[in-house]
Amino acid sequence: MAHDNEEHTSRNDSSDRTVDRRTYLAAAGAAGLTATAGCIGPFGGSGGGGPLNIIVWNDYTEVQDQLEERVGRTINMTAMTSSTKMFSKWNAGGADQFDMALPNNNLVNKFYQADLLQSINTDGISNWGDMYGSFQDLANQQFQYDGSMYGVPIRFGWYGISYDKEQVSESGRKTTETLWNDEYEGKIAVYDNHFKALGMAALHLGFQDAFEGDTVSLSDSQLEECKQALIDQKPLLFGYLAGNPSWVKAYQQENVYAGWSGRNEIVQLQQDGVSRAGTTVAEEGGLAWYEAAIISQQSENKEAVQDLINAMLDPEIGAQLAEAGGAPTTNPGIEEHLTEEQQNMFMVDPSRMESLIPFKPMEDEQAWISAWEEVKDA
Repeated sequence: MAHDNEEHTSRNDSSDRTVDRRTYLAAAGAAGLTATAGCIGPFGGSGGGGPLNIIVWNDYTEVQDQLEERVGRTINMTAMTSSTKMFSKWNAGGADQFDMALPNNNLVNKFYQADLLQSINTDGISNWGDMYGSFQDLANQQFQYDGSMYGVPIRFGWYGISYDKEQVSESGRKTTETLWNDEYEGKIAVYDNHFKALGMAALHLGFQDAFEGDTVSLSDSQLEECKQALIDQKPLLFGYLAGNPSWVKAYQQENVYAGWSGRNEIVQLQQDGVSRAGTTVAEEGGLAWYEAAIISQQSENKEAVQDLINAMLDPEIGAQLAEAGGAPTTNPGIEEHLTEEQQNMFMVDPSRMESLIPFKPMEDEQAWISAWEEVKDA
């Protein structure tokens, strides 16, 4: 489900769209709205104000009603397929149009450096202390600037090899070599995303050292090699795919046998009964991500947004979010709201992330974007 260094969307929709509840509320009648004005939300939220406008991944729309009930406010959700699009919309003047967004962890600093964020009072988020300790630590490391917190981890996952168990051999499931193997010509897919595609190529070429430090740093020559590797790969591809629905459909229709994709896409396939879908971390490494809730610097609804973030961390809603997006959440309390089968899918010890390469900002993102555009134009 990323991150733009990550994209993950629900199985229902891969396009950016706004889910507007005004029509529904109008149908409820003015009297009903008047009756609820100024009231506290049924679960203690700061209800009674105007709507909250937030940017989300598509699968969040599946728990929209539950979140509105918890915070006692209307929530207008604009669903997007990438963290970069979230940033671009805010940075182009949209910061005053939205209260909150959910980019991936490596984009939070970019929002902060652009002066688009206001700090978050974690004392006002009662579920903060229920998160895995490792994610509290990560937030303190990555999202704390000048002594204030600017992001709250919600869900997490990673990218690696995805495969069709009936088509790809045991050995082929373990290495990125499979993604350049002409045995699977026309049946290989890669994300339509500069970080994920070039990051995959960097791992494939043995440039793991580039991922050490605070940023991902490829030399000009290394970036050129990654670009050429992807150009060489193009004749073998089914295509570049964007968003979970595209991946799910491609595997369901047996158009793809192997790919570089997120664990969450494969979990969604398994939930849909496609048992031949599998995923593993490649021998060359995997890329780990987590979502972070952030508050717009121009939002006048900070307290209500913090209530909303707290609701997203709630175990019951978190379990629904995990199911909707195929990704585990940062609150282990979801376990009691999952079936045994769901626990096997969504209860992932975050220590699993320690062996993976965390998503980080690119040292020269524009160079990566330019290289990716050249790949696609080749």
